[in-house]
Amino acid sequence: MLLNVEQALWLFVSVVGVEPTNNAAERAIRPAVIWRRTSFGSQTLAGSNFVSRMLTVVTTLKSQHRNVLEFITSSVKATRERQRILDFRFAILDWEEVEQGRTDQSLP
Repeated sequence: MLLNVEQALWLFVSVVGVEPTNNAAERAIRPAVIWRRTSFGSQTLAGSNFVSRMLTVVTTLKSQHRNVLEFITSSVKATRERQRILDFRFAILDWEEVEQGRTDQSLP
């Protein structure tokens, strides 16, 4: 099986900018691992879904050098006022689409 992907294993040698390690990915998931260890995870599926979504949003916003608290505050405010919501991937979502679960078609 490993021989089937041998070319991909050596891609970093021939392509400039491809890292030979997965260090960036390991660093990206480190806060989630630390949270899980110190909090003992969550007790429900809903809790697990909330945590995974929040960690994804926080990681994405930090990688974009955006203010996490400002984004979450404006999202909660927009949701409470049933206004248009700015998605963290820069798509604008209408409240009706969010309520009906039709957000995927409007995202990049």
